[in-house]
Amino acid sequence: MSNKKVILIVSSVIFLACAFIISFNWGMNKFDKSKNGKINSADQAGVDNVTSVLKAQETISPNAKVTLKIQYVKAAKTDEKEMKASEFTGKTKKELEDSGYTIENFTQSEVVLSRKIDSYEPNKYVLGVKNDCLAIYKTDNEGNMYIEDESTDITDIEVPTKSDYDLLEKGSKYLQFDSKEEAEEKLGEYSS
Repeated sequence: MSNKKVILIVSSVIFLACAFIISFNWGMNKFDKSKNGKINSADQAGVDNVTSVLKAQETISPNAKVTLKIQYVKAAKTDEKEMKASEFTGKTKKELEDSGYTIENFTQSEVVLSRKIDSYEPNKYVLGVKNDCLAIYKTDNEGNMYIEDESTDITDIEVPTKSDYDLLEKGSKYLQFDSKEEAEEKLGEYSS
């Protein structure tokens, strides 16, 4: 065999060995990264898209535990209650978000929803303003304020200061009461 053929064969074997070693190491590094959770961003984006599509399609099952947290902003209080799953069965996460709920937890077996409401708690008494005078309001089952008896609940006591007026208009947990008597006591503080 001539020297040229030997050199050509040896250099081909060395080239193929180097190519094999480089591609083997590259492949093992790629495998180790995916095994350890270190997937490149393009791969991760694909996984996230598939996961979010699947989660968006999840629905609430009929036997799920559904908890609703309602935060009454003016009262600075949050009520938590269990709801009937039948009211939410078949709803997706997106449908609930579109209905104004914030999703705290969403699985087929358990759902925790929350909602902020800019009002006082239901069935309470509240000091407020009517025609620049102090008034006692009652809240209905949904927290909407109304005056029970205009002849007694609207006073002739003018709101003393601009800051008091702003507070009465904005609302505060200190202006909400469990009974009309408690509201009348607080009203007495303004008249004296």
